[in-house]
Amino acid sequence: MRSRQCGFESSLHKRGIAVKNILKRFSFNNIMFRKKMLIVYFVSIFFPMVIIGGLYCRSVTNSAKNRNLKEIGFDVDVAAEKIERVTDNARMICDELYCNTTLNKNLLMKNGSLQDFINNSNEIYDLNRYCIAYDFIESIEIYTFNENLYRNAVLLRVSDIPKNSKWYDKFLEIGSDYSVISYYDKDTGRSRLCIVRRLSNYGRCNDILKINISYESIENEIIYNEEKGRMYLFNNENKCIAVSPDDELKTDFLGTDYSALKGKKTVEKELRFPVGYTLCCLYTENYTGDTMREMVGFIVSMLAALLVSALLVCFITYTMTEKMAELTAATKKMQNGEFVKISEDGIVSGISFNISGTDISGNEVNENVTTGENGQIEKKLLPGTYLVTEIPVDRYVTPSAQYVTVESGQTASVHFSNILKKFRVHVVKSDADTGTAQGDATLAGAVYGIYNNG
Repeated sequence: MRSRQCGFESSLHKRGIAVKNILKRFSFNNIMFRKKMLIVYFVSIFFPMVIIGGLYCRSVTNSAKNRNLKEIGFDVDVAAEKIERVTDNARMICDELYCNTTLNKNLLMKNGSLQDFINNSNEIYDLNRYCIAYDFIESIEIYTFNENLYRNAVLLRVSDIPKNSKWYDKFLEIGSDYSVISYYDKDTGRSRLCIVRRLSNYGRCNDILKINISYESIENEIIYNEEKGRMYLFNNENKCIAVSPDDELKTDFLGTDYSALKGKKTVEKELRFPVGYTLCCLYTENYTGDTMREMVGFIVSMLAALLVSALLVCFITYTMTEKMAELTAATKKMQNGEFVKISEDGIVSGISFNISGTDISGNEVNENVTTGENGQIEKKLLPGTYLVTEIPVDRYVTPSAQYVTVESGQTASVHFSNILKKFRVHVVKSDADTGTAQGDATLAGAVYGIYNNG
């Protein structure tokens, strides 16, 4: 019996080299790995959060816009209702004076003493003082054709109406006994709003009652809010007759046509009375005051989330690189596992073994290796415990599997010895006919041979 040792490097060694190359590509000091982690962070975290932030900001802005429009619409409705109340009250006073028997009696007075006419004039003036006690009435004017009556601050004659008087020309142009007339007076820089009615009862058709509505009472009902917008009141001729107070441009815009606001962002409300009048709010889209708190809160939350995610990515990167560094170091310390084959018949090459187990990195190892001509196997292995099993061969008794522990800085060895399978041959020589020797013949001394392969 002779023994020979043979060494070899298996594919497991090649696998170790491949692992080294991979770890080298993804090492912490390799700039490519950091770039890849940065790309992963931006693609999976940063950009999605920025997109979500943009969508959220847009949602907040739209919500603020809708809320602002709703509030503006409410303000316009309230202002329109107040203006309607002012003009309705003025119309109610106009109706009361139209039906006032004392006024009509005084306007019809033809004869009497001087004192009678003075008393008559005073009674008419007292009616004016009663009416202008309401803050929405600026003044009352009555124009009559009765030349017997004495003039005062209220009672005037039709002939006293100046030529080219805008309100009177419009009243005649309309041709109605009852009209709401408004216009912008460039001479005074103010708008005028009045109710004009013919006193056609009691058989008269020429006397005219004019109630001047206070411009301030209209202007004070128009709310001005710098953050929401400015209100404008347009008459039935689409001319601006009132603008929100505290506006440097109001004197320039009064009398301007409604078309100047076309194409701009407005909220409109048509008044029930006067008919054809429109209240319009020109609003802005400055929602800073409404959205600042929400936006600041969201931005702070998003920055905190980005910071936490960045720290998490850094932690994962650090952990991965540390693990890779450990694996790299372990790979660099791969040790030799030496397997020695001894055979009874001297054949030590071409014998296969299976190596299985788990290395220090937790990787499963399961490979077949074959002895060389000298019966030795040299295998590069990571530290760990492995089970070495000889693959059965028909002529040998299969030896028991052996565990081998490969430690860092050392060479582990394991020996296998193959023993040939043994057998006994029992030969019985007999006569073919009788089974025993015949006559002087003998069965002893016969020679037999055993040959290998033939």
